[in-house]
Amino acid sequence: PPAAQLKIVPHTRELRSPPLTLEELLEELRRRGICYGVDWQACEQAARTEDGGEFTVARGTPPVPGEPARLEVFFSQAEKVPVEADPEEKVDFRRRFSFTSAAPGCVLARKIPPSPGRPGRDVYGAVLAPPEPPDFQLLPGPGVEISADGLEAVAIQAGRPYLQQLRKAVRLGIAPVLEHPGDVDLRCGHIFFQGDVRIRGSVQEGMEVKATGRVEILGQVASATIEGGATVVVAGNV
Repeated sequence: PPAAQLKIVPHTRELRSPPLTLEELLEELRRRGICYGVDWQACEQAARTEDGGEFTVARGTPPVPGEPARLEVFFSQAEKVPVEADPEEKVDFRRRFSFTSAAPGCVLARKIPPSPGRPGRDVYGAVLAPPEPPDFQLLPGPGVEISADGLEAVAIQAGRPYLQQLRKAVRLGIAPVLEHPGDVDLRCGHIFFQGDVRIRGSVQEGMEVKATGRVEILGQVASATIEGGATVVVAGNV
């Protein structure tokens, strides 16, 4: 009602407003040179917020690394591997192992070149180059030739292939002679080999030794089969 004196009782209310408008935010991005990967939804959300906070309004694209070079090896790196018997075939108990060997012209390994990565881009539009994928070189050892494109290792001599892993290279070679330290018997089984064979013991009854190269037996041969593509030498009795 009407009175000579009025008493004012204030009622306060906090009114918050965004720290900057969308236009001001976009102008700041332009001033800083940010032109790639702008998140328009995040910009609008930042311009609407009244509580402040952190918003990622631009995001670059990281580079994608490429695939490293790899090597396909087409032989077993073991000197011999057990022979698995086929259940449908007659089992030969004297054929226990397959001795690793290769004939001339056989492709021992093939290099798969590295694949390049995909470049990225930062928020300023600059291109980010991907890192160089790891690579290696194929090197020829004894009895091996590398193809002109450097991607294949080919045997030019019969024998057992081997592989040496170096720091940034792989060397492949051929050991032309199979050295057998003892007798050829049921424990080791028949020996079939591409290359030369040297047996320091004897060849027992019923066993077979077949090689495409020279066969040298320092012991004896008793009722066994010996075949060589070159000279066959038996130091003991036959």
